[in-house]
Amino acid sequence: MQRKDGVADLLKRLRVKNKIKQHHRRDKRYQKIYNKHEDIRKATVDKIESGKITSEDQLESVNKKLARMRETMERISKKDLISAAKTDELLTKLGG
Repeated sequence: MQRKDGVADLLKRLRVKNKIKQHHRRDKRYQKIYNKHEDIRKATVDKIESGKITSEDQLESVNKKLARMRETMERISKKDLISAAKTDELLTKLGG
């Protein structure tokens, strides 16, 4: 019986490690999208100030692109929160 518990604990530890690795991958992806979003936003503000963009029609496609990026970041964040809750459960089971 003791051997079975050891294997179960090992599996739980491996799951926790994988969840942590998954979090790092998601965080890296989130940061990449966030940085791109900020670069586009700053470039758009510069274009508006320089007079290259003068109407709302010219901003429409940029705004849609930025909105899609924010939605993607929101999905990544939401998945990461769910994963964090599952990791917390695993750690609780492992510790207690």
